[in-house]
Amino acid sequence: MFEIMCPHLSKVRRLELNFSRCFSISDKGLNAISYYLSRFMCGIKNLSLTFNECDITEKSLKNVGSKISRRLTNIKKLNLTFNRCDNIRDDKNVQVFDKRFNALQNLIINFKDCRGLTDKTFDNFGSQLSRNITTLRQLSMNFNLCDGISDKGLESFEFHTRESLKPLQKLLLDFGDCSNITHAGVDALCSHLCLYLTNLEHLKLNLNRCEQLNNKTLEILADRISKIESLRHLTITFSGNDLVNDKSLQTFGEKISKGLSKIRYLDIVFAHCKLITDVGFEQLGSELKKLNGLQEITLNFAGCEKITNKSLKTVEASMNKYYVNLKRITIDMRGCKKVTYDVKDEVKYAWKYNAKLEVF
Repeated sequence: MFEIMCPHLSKVRRLELNFSRCFSISDKGLNAISYYLSRFMCGIKNLSLTFNECDITEKSLKNVGSKISRRLTNIKKLNLTFNRCDNIRDDKNVQVFDKRFNALQNLIINFKDCRGLTDKTFDNFGSQLSRNITTLRQLSMNFNLCDGISDKGLESFEFHTRESLKPLQKLLLDFGDCSNITHAGVDALCSHLCLYLTNLEHLKLNLNRCEQLNNKTLEILADRISKIESLRHLTITFSGNDLVNDKSLQTFGEKISKGLSKIRYLDIVFAHCKLITDVGFEQLGSELKKLNGLQEITLNFAGCEKITNKSLKTVEASMNKYYVNLKRITIDMRGCKKVTYDVKDEVKYAWKYNAKLEVF
């Protein structure tokens, strides 16, 4: 198919190929696709390759990266998605980005639920990025459910990319359900962010259900992130943690409100955190009201069973008084058994301000 099609697509600048759940596609097929793309479609600027749940290995990844970097010299956005590809394993000799990308500005890497990947993956990626990709403005990496990644991998990645990622403006990192990551790894990674990524405007960090993270982790996270003065958009997801309590939530709010005076969009997710009560939720709301420049805020505490109607009313009232620049407010209380539908409706119907209020 590609042998026939590609010679007629020389003027294509954007291409998305999705072969998810095509179980018969192996390294041979991916190598063939890479060959024809690099031979006939050198003008591509935006390329997305998705091979979820396919029978490919790490060897074909090297072939893809090598051909793209050598021939597709104008590429600015690259999306490589290989979620749930069980045969991808670590190999120190496999270099996905073994050649220099001179124009690449947006890189998206998805390896969700690739259980064969370990800390070597991050060591390799960090090393390759530092040598061959210095023009990035946006980087997204998804290693959700990759249990083989631990603190060692995060520390190695941080070491390699101290200088090469300085131009980054947008960073999205997903380590949800990575059970071997502790506060030491989070500390190393976030210390890197505040010291070196001085141009960073948009940060999204997912640490859902990382079972070794605790109160100390959240406080470290807030302390480091609050020092990134350039941030305008912040999303922190810390759901499903049974150790986070009211005190750490208050500390989180204090750090964020003191350091991120330029923040405009704030999305905080602490869904299904069993120890959080009205006290913590109200204290967080009290601290965040100091961010006068906020335009949009999302507070997601779905499934926090100790939160009641009282705190919803209190936080909503403080938003009325202090958040004068807000355009949108979203509060998610789904699954909070002590927050009733009638109070949610009462809060919504009583709202008389310009900002759009959504309560779930």
